[in-house]
Amino acid sequence: MKNILRLCVAAFAVVLCATSCEKEPEPVVSSIADYYIEVDAKGGGFNSAELNEIKTDIGSSFSGDIMEGYTKDEAVYVFDSLMKELRYEFSEGISYVSGTLQLIFTLKTVDGVKIKTTTLNVTRNGCSLS
Repeated sequence: MKNILRLCVAAFAVVLCATSCEKEPEPVVSSIADYYIEVDAKGGGFNSAELNEIKTDIGSSFSGDIMEGYTKDEAVYVFDSLMKELRYEFSEGISYVSGTLQLIFTLKTVDGVKIKTTTLNVTRNGCSLS
């Protein structure tokens, strides 16, 4: 009788150990999100009203371009491609800029998390990214 009791206790211990070692499944986290680009402008010899107009004009060109259902890598790739394209567009500079006009672009998730910021530095003679 004692042997049967010991055998049952040992079997119960093995089952208890096996079930306690199982990991619970981790929740599936989606890497898909919606992203947008925010625009800011500084310098260039412009007053605050003119800078606000520049921000509004440039921002309106991106306002309808919410990147829906992108992975973070896809959104960053699209953002970087747009920045290179803008650098090319301003590659000859802007003749009426005094000093350096900084156009600051920020890639964000729709819930406001900042992913990446790039600044276009536009002068009379050209443009660079930083």
